[in-house]
Amino acid sequence: MEPKKVNAHLHTPYSFSAFQDVDDALDRAKREGTRRLDYG
Repeated sequence: MEPKKVNAHLHTPYSFSAFQDVDDALDRAKREGTRRLDYG
């Protein structure tokens, strides 16, 4: 079984972030093959 890559921590622009906005974060996640992303 191949281990999965996991990043269980996402900062949005509402705190501090490397992303310009939430859409930027979601677009990057999609491009990187993220299959599930929860934030809140």
